[in-house]
Amino acid sequence: NSSTNNNNSSATTSSEQLLDVIERYRTRVFEIATQFNAIFRATATTITPSNNTSGGMTSKSATLLSMWTTRRIHSFLTMLSSSSLSRMQDAASLRDALEACVFFATSMGRLGGDFTALLPPLFEPKMMSLVINHWKEGVNTLQETLKVCRDAGVASPLTAAMPTTTLTSNNINNNSTNNYLGSEQPPRQLLTSPPLARLLNSYLGGLNELRRCLLPGLFPRLRRELNKSLTGVLLILETNQRSVMTPGLRGEATQLREVASGLIQIFQTLLKPYLRGALELAIGDYAIAAEILKQEIEEEKEDVQEEEEEEKEDTEETEGAQEDDQDAEGETEETEKGENVEQEEEEEVEEEEEIQEEDADQQDDVEEEQLQEEEEDIYADNDNEDDDNDEEEEEEPVAAGKVAPAEGWGDF
Repeated sequence: NSSTNNNNSSATTSSEQLLDVIERYRTRVFEIATQFNAIFRATATTITPSNNTSGGMTSKSATLLSMWTTRRIHSFLTMLSSSSLSRMQDAASLRDALEACVFFATSMGRLGGDFTALLPPLFEPKMMSLVINHWKEGVNTLQETLKVCRDAGVASPLTAAMPTTTLTSNNINNNSTNNYLGSEQPPRQLLTSPPLARLLNSYLGGLNELRRCLLPGLFPRLRRELNKSLTGVLLILETNQRSVMTPGLRGEATQLREVASGLIQIFQTLLKPYLRGALELAIGDYAIAAEILKQEIEEEKEDVQEEEEEEKEDTEETEGAQEDDQDAEGETEETEKGENVEQEEEEEVEEEEEIQEEDADQQDDVEEEQLQEEEEDIYADNDNEDDDNDEEEEEEPVAAGKVAPAEGWGDF
């Protein structure tokens, strides 16, 4: 506060000193020129017409007065451009100095030395610098704020805890005219982005300075400088977005990325068109302000519609890709299931073949055993018959040469 007070007091002192210098200079030059005219032209008119030197004396006095006046005016303008105007720190002081100089010029106009047309080239650059300094301070503050938050990994200073309004083509078309041309108030959506709100205050501060000392010659330059400044702000926001998108960002990386994209959107859709309209309103051209505003609204509406269409296309593409992935997964699962079924069937067939082979082997073994048992039984029966025959032969011997009759045969 003390430094601000000191700056204000020094600016007031410089302004008062300049006004005193202009007033003293005007008074002395005007008095000398008036007295010169009173003396020499009066003397020339008192000479009799028969004297041929009267016309020459009048022309010489006028030439001398013109030369002297021109030199005094040139010296005064040099003094203004060299150091006096550079000490002006606000538009109000500059306006006071301009009014004093205009009064000086109109006073000299009575003597044929009006230099009003030479004042704008001196005051316009100074007025331009006062306006642009406000803008530059706001841009530098924005850049520094984004850098500090990005380095610290903190996103809370870049957003405000209040309800936000979704930016669509409908609310841009409905709200912009009321905000810009009706109440001349900034869009309330800017309150959700404190850095952009402070930037807007800086721009409006420069325009307020302009309204205190409005010079028509500044209008084209102001438009060019505003476009240049807004282009620089957009470049800063895009650079910030690229910086936060880099991998390895510490802290609230997700929030910082969301805020970065939101700042660009709010700047393009709200802040930029509002500032262009505010400049035209500040210089008093309401018709151009309305025209520019309508153009900006239409452009931003088209941009938002294009973004919405792109988002829809991206969403459809994403959904299509997801469906394709799901279909591919389904096909893969079906293929895997089919392969698994085939494998299971093959395994079942192999198991059945193995079982059949085992059954066949068992049957072969059983048949072999049965054959062996049957052979053993046959061998056993044959042995028994042989034994029985042997016993019968031993019990009933047949007489030699006599054949035993067969059973069932009768005697002859």
